[in-house]
Amino acid sequence: MSNIWTHRVPKTSSVRVLSMKMYAINRESTGIKEEAGQCLFDGRLRYHRSLVGPSFFELFNFHLLYENDFSSNGWPYPNYKCNCHWLSPLRCRLCLESSSGMTIVEFHRTREPRLLKTISIRSVFMTCMVCPIAAILVSFGLGSTLHPSELFNYRWTCGIVHLPSVSRIMNMSLGRIIFQTLVLSSIPLRLLVLLKHWLQFIALEVSRKLKAAKVVMVISGVAEVLLLGLLTVIGERESGDFHVGLFACFATASYVYFICLCLLTGWTFSGSESDLLRARLQMAFLAIITFTMPIIILLFVLYNGFCVPFTYELFAMFEYVTVLAMYAFHVSSFSKMAGHFYFVHGSIKSRTQRV
Repeated sequence: MSNIWTHRVPKTSSVRVLSMKMYAINRESTGIKEEAGQCLFDGRLRYHRSLVGPSFFELFNFHLLYENDFSSNGWPYPNYKCNCHWLSPLRCRLCLESSSGMTIVEFHRTREPRLLKTISIRSVFMTCMVCPIAAILVSFGLGSTLHPSELFNYRWTCGIVHLPSVSRIMNMSLGRIIFQTLVLSSIPLRLLVLLKHWLQFIALEVSRKLKAAKVVMVISGVAEVLLLGLLTVIGERESGDFHVGLFACFATASYVYFICLCLLTGWTFSGSESDLLRARLQMAFLAIITFTMPIIILLFVLYNGFCVPFTYELFAMFEYVTVLAMYAFHVSSFSKMAGHFYFVHGSIKSRTQRV
């Protein structure tokens, strides 16, 4: 159903989230108050739905002004007279009169929610990006300093290998604790970043391909975050084969997520320089991942199945490139991380006012 009225709230320094209920009385008919709909103030108030059926309300689409009056553009039906009475700063009563009768509509606010916390989306995004790269660097630095023999020139499945895989760097003795702490603490923030991506595309014109891409993006994004947490907890020490399976699932979920994000970026391209740069970077990093992942699988099979010399070192190098490309793909979304997250506590109870 189309909006019946829209109320633009003046911008203030603080966040004001208001919740109101709308009631209607048709005094010439039943005289019974009916709940007409639940409305929400968040910078703009829109009428959601009507419970009174095809009645007087469906005739109008007007703007409610703070000057307690209606503009000529906002009131398109001259046969009806409208009076607006502000009973208090929190309550407003409209009297809509015509030759056939009068309808009274009253709006009032529930208890105002309390703003608990405001967090910049970019600060959340930067924390998500800094934690994993810092975890790998710290773990690698500690391992190289304290246990170099466990990272370089160590015995593996088919003999001595000279480069560590990312999984081995993650599972060093002391570095493992730091890695788990940093990565696991960033997982809730990663979900907030995923929410930002969802909100970025939620206001777009809905088509089947956009809707499907958004749903797949969210599912694969959540799977990527959860699998990263499992990879951090379940390493080579706990179960080597299970860890390899988790890494394969993580890479697949990440790849699907990247494809969906590239498609949505391309379908919603605005023509700005920042969007063009972001789209090009995403395509470049996705191309690198598409090229390196089959090579990683091939080298892994050659080493573990046939013990081909030097394939493990090549496997490790291509794994480094793939992980860096995945990381860079996430970083390329920095320009879209604008705005804030608002955490609000409020009562869901509303007070009914008799007319």
